Amino acid sequence: MENDGSINKGSPISTGHPVWMIIPKKMAQCIDFESLFSNKSPIESIANEITEAVVREKNKDPESFSVSVRYEATEINDEELASLKELLSAKSIILVNIKRHREVTVFNVAY
Repeated sequence: MENDGSINKGSPISTGHPVWMIIPKKMAQCIDFESLFSNKSPIESIANEITEAVVREKNKDPESFSVSVRYEATEINDEELASLKELLSAKSIILVNIKRHREVTVFNVAY
């Protein structure tokens, strides 16, 4: 019961109250908390993932010029694709092609 006498029904999160959970360490290692609590759009998340892969590849082999990035992504429409290309081109990354393979999308990029 609230201070005003009303009764709250439903889960605490649906009534505006925070929910705390204890998660086993092994399970916590499998959860991507950054993307769960991020305000980034799915396209921004994909662009960040591709950018991180490019940086890793450049550090591993400075003479490399392309990389393939696997990402669990749903279908991407033309507007989202244009936005992704724009985000990547701002970082001097060129989206060469996209291939959908079952539940994974493979982004081939050059830099």
